[in-house]
Amino acid sequence: MGRILTEGRKQRLVGSAVFALLALILLPWMFSDPVDPRSTIRSRFAAEQAPLRPAVAAQPEATAAPRTSPAIAAARPTPTVEARAAVDRASPSPAPVAPAPSRDWRLQLASYVSEAPARAFMAKLRKAGHSPHLETDRSGARTVYRVRLLFRAPQDEAQALQAALNREYRIQSVLSAR
Repeated sequence: MGRILTEGRKQRLVGSAVFALLALILLPWMFSDPVDPRSTIRSRFAAEQAPLRPAVAAQPEATAAPRTSPAIAAARPTPTVEARAAVDRASPSPAPVAPAPSRDWRLQLASYVSEAPARAFMAKLRKAGHSPHLETDRSGARTVYRVRLLFRAPQDEAQALQAALNREYRIQSVLSAR
């Protein structure tokens, strides 16, 4: 009798198994809905803009005073004025909150391959009261025109400005410290 699995059959069998595994991995990936990375960024900014609910102060409930026998009440020592003053001196007073330090920031708003749209976007920003800068840079054989804002502010204010400009102009800007 001859060999049941010849060398050619083995190669075809291994090739079919590899092809089936690749199909098992790649077909669900190819036919699934694409994930837009911008949607996750927008949802994070949307969460920051969610209106805050007003805080409701908890009403102290009227509770009955615990009942103690007169003998237990008489045995309890009452704190003296000196003891209360010592406790007050021992507890630290809250430190005043220092304002957030300001830093120099660079906010890159857009990058263009031609100068005309960059200047048009800068005109929109100036009209809105901002002072944008145009920086040119060579990227390979092309010149890139970057529209940036340079300013000094605390980090939370810089991030708030970035979020506001991203929403207003529907862009994805890049904030970096200078």
